Amino acid sequence: MKPTFKPTIIALVGNSGTGKTHLSNFLKQRLGIPVIVSYTTRPRRENEKDGRDYYFIREEQIPPLQQMLTYTQYGGCEYFARLDQVPRMGRCVYVLDERGLLSLKEKYRERFDIVSVLVCSTPETLQARGIPAGRISRDTERLGLPDSFYDAVIENNGTLADFEERALHIINQFG
Repeated sequence: MKPTFKPTIIALVGNSGTGKTHLSNFLKQRLGIPVIVSYTTRPRRENEKDGRDYYFIREEQIPPLQQMLTYTQYGGCEYFARLDQVPRMGRCVYVLDERGLLSLKEKYRERFDIVSVLVCSTPETLQARGIPAGRISRDTERLGLPDSFYDAVIENNGTLADFEERALHIINQFG
């Protein structure tokens, strides 16, 4: 009997400004791992590009739940990814929130290998990066999961090179 290999989703979770999006793009560029781009009903921010940061859609464009990989509401807006965005084999990276991660693990742990990674930074680091105080305080509304819930925790309080090196070491441990 041949072993069957499930697609692996590297699920990146963390507060605003911790480096989740940078890490997903870095893994795509450095290791060739495709990135799942979420859909959202929230307005586009300055410097965001449709199809790169999110697919910006209207509410009437939301597909049925059975076509979704994950779905969540945050800040009065809807966020989701489609099942057909997951490659049939290999790895992909997906940036999502804690509720999305819980849903993903609950619904699809038999279908996909899910590697959960918390990306974190201290409040002082976030302030030094210029993350607006409103976004930092809004993150206190997020569902907090203990670090032990995650397969890996990557701290991002130093240089970008240190963060990328730590991330590569950790991600490569998961195949």
